[in-house]
Amino acid sequence: MKTSFGRLYNVGDKKLPYNIAQTGIKGADLAGVQYEQLLPIPAASTPELEEKGFRVITGDFVTTEDGTGVVHTAPYFGADDFRASKAAGIPFIGIPNPKNPDLPFPLVDKQGKFVEEVPEFGGRYVKAEYYSKEVTSEKEFKPTDLLISLRLKEDNKAFKIENYKHNYPHCWRTDKPVLYYPLDSWFIRASAAKERMSELNKTINWKPASTGTGRFGQWLDNLQDWNLSRSRYWGVPLPIWRTEDGEEEICIGSVEEMSLEIDKAVEAGLMLEPV
Repeated sequence: MKTSFGRLYNVGDKKLPYNIAQTGIKGADLAGVQYEQLLPIPAASTPELEEKGFRVITGDFVTTEDGTGVVHTAPYFGADDFRASKAAGIPFIGIPNPKNPDLPFPLVDKQGKFVEEVPEFGGRYVKAEYYSKEVTSEKEFKPTDLLISLRLKEDNKAFKIENYKHNYPHCWRTDKPVLYYPLDSWFIRASAAKERMSELNKTINWKPASTGTGRFGQWLDNLQDWNLSRSRYWGVPLPIWRTEDGEEEICIGSVEEMSLEIDKAVEAGLMLEPV
């Protein structure tokens, strides 16, 4: 058959015909361009996602030094991705969360596997390194990213597939690739006192002075909210109580507040006497 620009093409041909329609396009010119989802996931589809997702957005963290300047981004997996997607109004892509409709469950579980709702690839690790050596040494083994590439090729959605090496964070203990993942965390809103702390820092007679104006001062100037939650190490116990069903929780902020809550517990019959 002939393509729209006159070249002969037979289904199954390795070399796909193409036509250069325009050159010298800037990233800003592509902003807002919509595209079709390559691997549809019916369980994750929502009217908001269809309307606002699957379009080109801009980000100042993407360069042409380490690639083409065009990358795929996902709000759930990476700090830069999250910020850029949030600024552009891109919704999360995930499985409906009954307790929090605005924050659906990610398509990758905490073991590093696609959730079962993902067609064809549900239950598979997203990184080949997560599999055991026994599994990866099997002759017929194919990593998930390769299987996805082959699927796109079979569906005639991939123009070209090739290996590309780039820097990626790895765990210093296991030497396996790190998977970015959204987690509920508790924070101290340190940023609310940022300006006041900077003012007080300037009243301290630092010895040497460069400590206050340099390392510590710069740290205060770039202060972020303090993440208290930890999932892998023992740390400072958090004064947070939660009911077994997870419907109610309270964070105790002072000894006085603790005393008041204990009195309530005694009155409700949950405790025999104050501690």
